[in-house]
Amino acid sequence: MGDQARIDEFSEYARARQSHLLRTVYLLCGDWHAAQDLAQTALLNLCKAWNRARRADSVDAYAQKTLIMGCPSTSPRSSAPRRWRPRSPRTSGR
Repeated sequence: MGDQARIDEFSEYARARQSHLLRTVYLLCGDWHAAQDLAQTALLNLCKAWNRARRADSVDAYAQKTLIMGCPSTSPRSSAPRRWRPRSPRTSGR
């Protein structure tokens, strides 16, 4: 498959599924502006991996996974760093 055919195939998929992906990520993050950014990033990542994605059993499942892994609240890679806090010394109550 040529580059232009691959781009056309992805563009057709993205146009058809963009609103569904946007609604899904909105449910995850609760902010329309952040959802738009995250959906756009997911589509960009999906485009980069389109040859692999279109060979998957379900392109929609592949897209959903790409979307969810990019969402900060659900991604194990981008969770907030945990801060170490020293324990306060216990004093004897005697």
